[in-house]
Amino acid sequence: MNSQAQLSSVQQSVRKAIDDPVVGLKYLCIAAVAYIVLCNLPYGSTIMYPFTIFGTFYHEMGHGVSAALMGFNFMKLTIRSDGSGFATYGYTSAMSTPVKHFLVSFSGPMTPSYVGSLLLLLSVTTYRVSRATLFTFGLTLVIVAAFLVRGTWFGMLFIPTAGLVIILIAYKASNHVVAFVIQFLGIQVRLLL
Repeated sequence: MNSQAQLSSVQQSVRKAIDDPVVGLKYLCIAAVAYIVLCNLPYGSTIMYPFTIFGTFYHEMGHGVSAALMGFNFMKLTIRSDGSGFATYGYTSAMSTPVKHFLVSFSGPMTPSYVGSLLLLLSVTTYRVSRATLFTFGLTLVIVAAFLVRGTWFGMLFIPTAGLVIILIAYKASNHVVAFVIQFLGIQVRLLL
C-alpha cells in the first residue's frame, strides 16, 4: 500500500507538470497579425505609441548599461514624450578609447532586439515561465525608472506606470492573456528600434 501511495504521488507530480503546457505559437501568430494590423490603421502610430516608448527605453538602456560595463559612469536616462531619449554617462580621457565608444554606440540599437528576442524565447516555454518573465519585465521598468529615469516628467511617470500595469497583468490575468501580452511585447520591442 505504501508503494502504491508513492506511485500515486509521482503520478500527481507528473500530471501537475503536464497541466502547465507549453505555450503555443498561436499567440505569437495572433500577436504578429495584431502588430501588422495596428501598424496599418489610420491612427496606428497613436495606438503603437507606448511600444515606441518601450523601444526607446531599451535602446537608451543599451547605451547606458554598456557604458557602465566599459567603466564609464552611467548617470541618467531621459525619455521624452516625442519618443526620443538619451543616456547620460561620464568618463575621463584616461578611460576613453575608440573601441569603448564604438561598443557603447553599437549597444543602443542592438538591445531592443536582444530584449524582444529574449521575451519571445521565454514566452514559448510554460505559462509559469511566461508569467514570471512578464513580471520581471514590468519590475525592471519600475526599478530602472526609480533609479535612472530623469529629465522629463513624461519618462518619470510613463515608464513606472507601464511597469506597474505589466506587473498587474502578470499577476492577475489568465494564462492565455499573459502569453499573448508577452509575445506582443516581444514583437514590439524587437521590431521597434
